[in-house]
Amino acid sequence: MKNKHLKGIGLLFFTATLYGLYGIYARLIALEFNVFTQNWVRNFFVLLLAIVLIFLLKQKWKKIAKRDVPWIVGWVLCDIFFVISLFISFNTLSIGTALFLLYAGSTIAGYAAGTLLLKEKLTKIKIAAILFSVIGLLFIYGGQIHSTKIFFLILGFFAGIAGGLWFVFPKLISEEYPKLQLIVLDAGGILLVNLFLAGIYNQSVPPIAISLAWLGILLYGITQLVGDLLVIRGFRLVEAHIGSLILPLEAVFGALFAFLFFKEMLPLTTLFGGLLIILGALLPNLQKIFKTSK
Repeated sequence: MKNKHLKGIGLLFFTATLYGLYGIYARLIALEFNVFTQNWVRNFFVLLLAIVLIFLLKQKWKKIAKRDVPWIVGWVLCDIFFVISLFISFNTLSIGTALFLLYAGSTIAGYAAGTLLLKEKLTKIKIAAILFSVIGLLFIYGGQIHSTKIFFLILGFFAGIAGGLWFVFPKLISEEYPKLQLIVLDAGGILLVNLFLAGIYNQSVPPIAISLAWLGILLYGITQLVGDLLVIRGFRLVEAHIGSLILPLEAVFGALFAFLFFKEMLPLTTLFGGLLIILGALLPNLQKIFKTSK
């Protein structure tokens, strides 16, 4: 049990590192792509890669049981809503405000789903950990929070909730399905919705060429596929409460990568907020490991 828990923590820490690269890829992609276009093109690449891997690994497509249909449909719909609502938030709020709402909503949703759907016990240590994480996020993005658009603030928060549920729902889906099959369903749903929206807004695909934007699409797609596979596996090995505290580390890694690649300086508030998020992620895990070792 201890090794299983540690493996799950390791997978999610690595996933948070990968997700932290998304901001770097987004800047490269934005040189040529519109938002809906890059979403459907990227997920087309993810879908194609996942199907190829299914054939290469000789994995069989499993018929979906009736009991799993609601959770799989909910899982895909959460990701579709997440992509669209986050896009609207980024275009109506400051980026800092949108990111704070995203991670705060995601953490809270993970805790709520773990408690209500998975019957995980909410301890004082876990409550302290979530407070550290939310306060840490506030230190990182709090100075950028400014908006009188209440509707879009609420929408940004619900984008985070959708993202948090997307992380947790695989725990409710039977493990008999290959993880790549779930990725195909997820990427396929996002592809169709964003292809439709790209058509409505007349967003065309830029010419295929050797460029930073197309390199960003390629790297983003590979990172998305690997990260999503790890998230599905990682959340099945740890409690939803604990997993939801680890993934906000993406904000810390994102700030670090911005410094390394774009020389964006890290203010003391960001460093302090990052330490609080790390502390929030470590608290329940250290307690669990200590109890197990005893």
